[in-house]
Amino acid sequence: KQTPPLFINLAKIELRDAEYEVDAFLTHLLRYPSAAPFISKKLIQYHGISNPSPGFVERVTQAFITGSFTSGGVTFGNFKHGNLKAVVAAISLDPESLSPVVDEDPASGNIREPLLKVIQFMRSLSFKRRPNIKFRYGLFDEMSYKIGQMVFDPPDQFSFFSSDYSPPGVFAETDMVSPESELLSMSSVVGLTNGLFSFVNFGLAKADAGFGP
Repeated sequence: KQTPPLFINLAKIELRDAEYEVDAFLTHLLRYPSAAPFISKKLIQYHGISNPSPGFVERVTQAFITGSFTSGGVTFGNFKHGNLKAVVAAISLDPESLSPVVDEDPASGNIREPLLKVIQFMRSLSFKRRPNIKFRYGLFDEMSYKIGQMVFDPPDQFSFFSSDYSPPGVFAETDMVSPESELLSMSSVVGLTNGLFSFVNFGLAKADAGFGP
């Protein structure tokens, strides 16, 4: 395997050399053979498909490597390795993302994260904070305890859930994953339900186990 280039002269250390070496190291990681398919699959999962087909991953990987993607006569990207514009276009415009037939597949899609469920619920009700109401410590209170998730409050440095988590039962038996399912527990489901009922009845408040402060 190729060793990353070294720029730092230990006898005369320069900030410029450190920056060059970090940049070279990141480029080395990005061009590692397994990096493109690994990153592509993760981005597809974040797009809302927990179990993309090998063909889907391959098509997005090619867009990642070539830095370009063409659909309907329109080319996305700048032909540079790892161009995200090409990757996003490849994911969004892939047949597995657009075809309504895929919606009939019970293995397609993913489970929405608890916090995203709350935000989507609030948006569907056109929530707006009244100017006279001040939330000194934010809009939400103890969300990690109530629903198992809160912005900037993951349990560790690896985020809220493992990207290869497979719930016991059918998923584990068929080698499928459902990363967001790792957040599901009896307490978090009950906390989410109570919070949504409270929101409907009282708005964003603490009453009846609500989400408010």
